[in-house]
Amino acid sequence: MRKVLLSTLAACLLSVGAQSPSQADAGEMAKAVFKFPITVTSFAAGTAIGTPIAMGRKSMTSSKEYADKWGEGGFVKKTGGTMVAYPAGMMRGTCEGAVLGPKNAWKNSSEHPFSKDCFSLGDLD
Repeated sequence: MRKVLLSTLAACLLSVGAQSPSQADAGEMAKAVFKFPITVTSFAAGTAIGTPIAMGRKSMTSSKEYADKWGEGGFVKKTGGTMVAYPAGMMRGTCEGAVLGPKNAWKNSSEHPFSKDCFSLGDLD
């Protein structure tokens, strides 16, 4: 029984060893293995830091957009439109920024880790 087991094990090792030269170039796999911790760290940092940045930037952009749209006209309409536009813009921008922060971190962590786009400092859309 022992001889059969050892000969089967030797045959398996020889069949695997015969295919080893075809897999000698493990450069791409090694790059992926060594790049994984950097990518995960970049994603975590991009999400933690980039999400509040995206929320602030989108809140300011949305508030300005609403104030320009709703504040056209006379003094009363401009004052009333501005008073309503800022809370509405802050609400919309906060919700959009909460989605865009992790999205930017996810998209940009593997190709360009720790870049401006990863931290939502580049283009948001």
